Amino acid sequence: MSAGDELVANLERALPVAPEGMVAEWNEIEVALIALARKQADAIEALELELSLSTLTVEGSTGQLRLNPIVAELRLQRESLKRTLAELRLPDAGPLKNAAKQRAARHRWDREKSQNA
Repeated sequence: MSAGDELVANLERALPVAPEGMVAEWNEIEVALIALARKQADAIEALELELSLSTLTVEGSTGQLRLNPIVAELRLQRESLKRTLAELRLPDAGPLKNAAKQRAARHRWDREKSQNA
């Protein structure tokens, strides 16, 4: 399964549940965005593979070391995919962090700060 196929499968699972008697489906614009996102995810996967077979730096025209252009293209493709997915306006899945763990971490941080002050 390609990265694009996996992304589409995940998006299908994220499709909001329709009220009883109705069918949840993507509208035409969302279908187009999902098709674009699939292509972008596959391009990212191909670039990642290419970079894994290469090095982070390459020799420039005057012999200097420079960042491999694949790195910049990967960054651009990832940002583009992020913007495409944001256009889908998926329903909020809730907080990504555990509130109790955040409070505990904040408490430890505050305690360390007061001890070091």
